Amino acid sequence: MQFQLTELSTDTSSSYKIALVTPPTYPIDISRLRIHFCFDNSQGGSGLHPTVVGLAPNDILNKLVRSRGCYLEATELKDLTSTSFGYIIAFLLPGLACLYGVGLWYNQVPALLQPASNSESTLGPSLVFLLASTAAGLLVSAVRWLLYEKLLCKSKRFASDHFKKLQTPEKLSSFKAVVDEHYRYHQFFGGMSIGLLPLFVAWIRLHRTSNLWLTAILLVAIALEALLIVTGIDTYCKYVDRGNHIVGS
Repeated sequence: MQFQLTELSTDTSSSYKIALVTPPTYPIDISRLRIHFCFDNSQGGSGLHPTVVGLAPNDILNKLVRSRGCYLEATELKDLTSTSFGYIIAFLLPGLACLYGVGLWYNQVPALLQPASNSESTLGPSLVFLLASTAAGLLVSAVRWLLYEKLLCKSKRFASDHFKKLQTPEKLSSFKAVVDEHYRYHQFFGGMSIGLLPLFVAWIRLHRTSNLWLTAILLVAIALEALLIVTGIDTYCKYVDRGNHIVGS
């Protein structure tokens, strides 16, 4: 997409307004735009500030642009905040829960990750801890895929040419929103329903001699597992249904 800066007066210190040269057919999130000033010297551009990165149109409207004959090109940035959050809840947290539960069974796991919990630890141990949690999360996600997508929700499917139909910017943007709002949460709920199993089994083993604690742990484990499974199925069904609706619309 391209924006043109239209001069409001002949004074070089005057402000410019932004007009769309090629208006897009889909909504623009102006907070996700990287702005570049490209000056056209053939139209009397002064050459000041040849590149300005990281400003959104609202910022430009409130600033003075000291040149003439310039064009403003904007490219939409990927929303790193929502993407990073999605990956954290989809892989890192289920992997972390699984590692903690496995550590109650095998003492070697806490010993391996112990340096990362030290307040004076360097980047190395923390990186190892992050990679271990991510690897565990990916393994949990593989089990989740088999359990939910191939067994529990096998009736919910995308057509074989589903992704070929996401060629327009509007449909692709809408489908990405469905992934962020539904599929990432399905990965979290489904992954946690699997990643917490070693923890629950370890607690039951540790408190098997106490009827009171054993009963409480069993009730909590069954209730939480049921809740995670139901929400995991629900979010996956909504992901597929709304993804199909976007393609069919």
